[in-house]
Amino acid sequence: MGTDAFGDFTFPQISVATGGRIMSGPLSLGMRMPLVLTVTQEADLAVVAFDARGNPAQVAEPRWSSSDESVLGVVQSQDGMSAVVRAAGPTGNAQVVFRCDADLGEGVVELMGTLDVEVVAGQAVSVSVVASAPREQAVS
Repeated sequence: MGTDAFGDFTFPQISVATGGRIMSGPLSLGMRMPLVLTVTQEADLAVVAFDARGNPAQVAEPRWSSSDESVLGVVQSQDGMSAVVRAAGPTGNAQVVFRCDADLGEGVVELMGTLDVEVVAGQAVSVSVVASAPREQAVS
């Protein structure tokens, strides 16, 4: 799995599906390895679109969402080409979904990419001592 730098962040290489074809680019959504966040973490995400020859391309109407908002929240930037993904609290798995219109004209050609995210427990911050029910001691 390769990586590409984007600003101060490094993102894994992933693929997007369109019209039954899989197109790979240096930065899209659909990682082979999940992003792992603890319940108190967030991460910056970004999308750069590429044409069939690997050139940067424009897309319209970018939309970000979460497959399970009880596990993962997504806050889209104003231009829609980046977002912040935030663990919502409980542990679990969810996907970040990115959709956009790749058609340069009046039609619509939807591109969609997904990023698997696993939310795991964070560092312990408290402990509880739990007792069983009382019982008689064994006599020796």
